[in-house]
Amino acid sequence: GEARFSADLDDYAYLIQGLLELYEANFDMKWIRLAEELQAMQDKKLSDPEGGYFFTAEDDPNLIRRSKEYYDGALPNSNAVSVLNLLRLYGLTFHERYDEKAKKTLESSSLFLSKHPGAFGQMLIALNYYLDRSKEIAIIGKLQDPETEKLLAFFRREFLPNKVVAFTSEDKAQDLPITAKKTMKEGKTTVYVCENQTCKLPTTDIEVIRKQVSEIKRYSLD
Repeated sequence: GEARFSADLDDYAYLIQGLLELYEANFDMKWIRLAEELQAMQDKKLSDPEGGYFFTAEDDPNLIRRSKEYYDGALPNSNAVSVLNLLRLYGLTFHERYDEKAKKTLESSSLFLSKHPGAFGQMLIALNYYLDRSKEIAIIGKLQDPETEKLLAFFRREFLPNKVVAFTSEDKAQDLPITAKKTMKEGKTTVYVCENQTCKLPTTDIEVIRKQVSEIKRYSLD
């Protein structure tokens, strides 16, 4: 229970990433709430008005200058991880501030990406998420239902990197914007596959779901 050291960008970015993964593992809303709380702290302490995040807080007494880096090292770059965190939070909550912050960070790193793309792999992954028709997937049903488990297993097994997945019961659907106003279809666990808050027809058929999530529209950087 003792806090002895100031958190840096790595601490915030990787912890928030872990909390988002925890949410998609057990769909407990407390992980989303904590992720949003930490993201607000990161924005307050480390955000650069010009875009991106400094590695340390302004009041850190140990450094002469505040650094801001985008290239990968032994670990994926924490600015890039932050962009992915922001985009995932936006996909779950639809709060525009997350999307705007992610876009500004990508813009601030664009010169580096264009000149030396090989050094910025994680930021390119984040850029791909931003430019792609990333999926917002809402599942409404009962957690202990075999069909629910089958659907969740499908999303955990398939390689669908540019997505967020939310699950809840009908009575708690209002707890998160991505699931709000969505209901079960004919009493069965129902999946809504959406892009930019526009949803395809809800379905309970896993083959229809497979087709919906695999639809890709190619984008261009020109």
